[in-house]
Formats: sequence, C-alpha cells, structure tokens
Amino acid sequence: MTTEPQSLLVDLGSDAVFSCSWTGNPSLTIVWMKRGSGVVLSNEKTLTLKSVRQEDAGKYVCRAVVPRVGAGEREVTLTVNGPPIISSTQTQHALHGEKGQIKCFIRSTPPPDRIAWSWKENVLESGTSGRYTVETISTEEGVISTLTISNIVRADFQTIYNCTAWNSFGSDTEIIRLKEQGSEMKSGAGLEAESVPMAVIIGVAVGAGVAFLVLMATIVAFCCARSQRSTGGRPGISGRGTEKKTRLRLPWRASKQEYNEQGSSQCCELLGQGSGVMHRSMCVPCVASGTERTLS
Repeated sequence: MTTEPQSLLVDLGSDAVFSCSWTGNPSLTIVWMKRGSGVVLSNEKTLTLKSVRQEDAGKYVCRAVVPRVGAGEREVTLTVNGPPIISSTQTQHALHGEKGQIKCFIRSTPPPDRIAWSWKENVLESGTSGRYTVETISTEEGVISTLTISNIVRADFQTIYNCTAWNSFGSDTEIIRLKEQGSEMKSGAGLEAESVPMAVIIGVAVGAGVAFLVLMATIVAFCCARSQRSTGGRPGISGRGTEKKTRLRLPWRASKQEYNEQGSSQCCELLGQGSGVMHRSMCVPCVASGTERTLS
C-alpha cells in the first residue's frame, strides 16, 4: 500500500474524501465499501461522499483484490458532526404502585451539552425532585438518559413526557408515554369474555332455525301422507268424513223409453256398457234425460 486512508471528522452537509493507493503485480482492483453494506461505492483510489448526512457516519473499507492471489484491506471511520438524534420507544410500561423507568437514547457528535426531561410544569435535567430522578450514562453507541418514577400513580399513565437533548449543532425531542403494564392482557381478556355470550347467542339462533325447518318439513310430510290415505291412493276421488261421492261422466245417454222397457237392472247394465267402468253394486234407477248422468 502506497497511500494509507485516514479517518475523517466532517460537519453535516460537507464533503468527505478518502484516498487509498495499492501497488501489485499482477495488476489489482480497488474496491470501496461501507462496512456491513456490501454495496460497491467506488473502484477508484479516491472515494468522495458529497453533502454527507448523519446516517453516512460509520466505517468504510478500502480493499485491493488481486485475481487468483488474494485481497488486502484497510478500514477508516467517518464521523459526522450534527445535532443530537434521539431514538426511544414512544410507549413504555410500568406497574401501578411500583417504581417505573422511562429511557431516552441519544446519538450525538459532538456529545450532547444538555439533556432535560419535562412533563406538565416540571423540568428536570439531573438529580432528584420529589418522586422523580434523572440519571445519564455514556456508552459506545451514545448517551442513555433515564427518568425514574417512584410509587407510580394513575395520573402518571395520563402524563406526556418529553426528552430533549442539545449540542452546538442543534437539538432533538422525543415524546414518550407511560402505559400500565398488563393492561393489554386485561383488555384482551375482557374482549374474549364479551365474545363468548355472543357466540352462544349465535349458536342458539342457528340451532332454533334448523329445528324450525325440520319441524315444518315433518308437518308437510305428515299432511301429504294423511291426504294420500284419505283418498285411498285413487286420483279423482276425494274423501270427506264417511261420505263418498263419485262423479262419473257417462258418454252414453239413456232415454225414458229405454228405462221403462228394459227396467232399472237392464238400464244399469246398459250404462255399464256405455261407461266402461260401471258396476252393478253402484247402479241406481236411471233418470231419463238427454244429459250425462251423475251417480252418487
């Protein structure tokens, strides 16, 4: 390597330029990448990042690749000066009557000059005030500020808490709410309890509907069967009580003279021959007329 790349500290919006030179035989290929990205940013000796943002901060690698031989690399760090960035869970949990904590994580280069918690008319940067205590610790990733509340009351779950950090480049604020731990499980159990009676009501309604349909089908089938038994299974004959009337259309006409000459018995035989269905047991004296006869 002929030129060793150097780490950079630049302000937000400025350009960052890295240089890296390698020599080798056979010829080699230079690859610039951001650590953890896997995206090739450049194959030149120089890597230029224009108008850097805070998310551009991190580690970059200059790698020299020699085909069928191997590769060598150097790592550099880009630090971007800018206002603090707060990343925190907006809803945090605590138990009623117990001690609860609300945490605020701040990434900032340069480090924050000031961190403050505020709620209602209260502002607390450090130390203890009544039931509230603020503590701040620094880690490799950033700064953690913790607001501790002792003997949590119901009003604490209705309060909005603000975590604010400042440095020479600006500030950032995060709004955090405190929620009672286990309240989701209670509400879920209540919904389940309410859903059980509804399921029972729906099941009973469906069962009653099915039973009603079965009952109606049974009644209809019973009436049809009874109607068939009353008629004796013969179409054209209806039964009412014990009386039965049979209306027969006779195509043959009997005159009064035939009735007088042949008598009722022979007249019935003639009627039987004309109708094709008459029987002596059904015969009664004929009434002479010029129309079709009805026997009952």
